[in-house]
Amino acid sequence: VVAMIQTDAAINPGNSGGALADRQGRVVGMNTSIRTDGTSNSNVGVGFAIPSDTFLLIAERILAGESLELAFLGVAGETPLVGEPGALVNEVTAGMPADVAGLEVGDLIVEGAAQPIGSRLELAAVIQVQQPGTEVVIEFVRDGERLRATAALTALD
Repeated sequence: VVAMIQTDAAINPGNSGGALADRQGRVVGMNTSIRTDGTSNSNVGVGFAIPSDTFLLIAERILAGESLELAFLGVAGETPLVGEPGALVNEVTAGMPADVAGLEVGDLIVEGAAQPIGSRLELAAVIQVQQPGTEVVIEFVRDGERLRATAALTALD
């Protein structure tokens, strides 16, 4: 799971990897996929791009010879249907970073690695781009109280 930019820019089979630019000509993403009509490869007007900060992070890691392993927090969850945005924890894996940090089933994660968390997928995208071994601050709501915990992320196997 990675954060994606949804765009209506024309992206057709064969030109994935091209730059997605804003009106000022600044590269804001890398075109990666399109939504098709299901019967052909033609674009139905919806494309997706990896944000430039994400691909630059990966490129810097490659150039530095760093690992491209994905980080893992050790929770399963869902996006709440109503109420505050965040990722609702419905499972904590024993012995994993979330468990060691004190997260519990029922906690609503609202911030991770200094980024707001609006959904379960946003949490996954924020955590996975971190380096395994990185300590991240997780802010969450438990019983109406906003709390903080620090989790040392591990590698996703």
